[in-house]
Amino acid sequence: IKKNQNDKNVDYKKAVIVINGKVSDSNTLAKLNPEDITSVGVQKPSNGPESTKQNAIKKYGNKALNGIIEVETKEFQKK
Repeated sequence: IKKNQNDKNVDYKKAVIVINGKVSDSNTLAKLNPEDITSVGVQKPSNGPESTKQNAIKKYGNKALNGIIEVETKEFQKK
């Protein structure tokens, strides 16, 4: 996966990776065919307001403060 300039503060190996709504890992992310990806969202809760940090921690645990990468694929869009 290539990082763009806006995402330079998110280390994808430390971030919470969510693929099609399920927490996953960097190995699974790396195996995705780029042609199958419909959207990618990157969040850095530690840079946001306290409420954003708390919501991220509640949903994904303290690791969420390292960043959250949300990926949706064509397969997920069909469901």
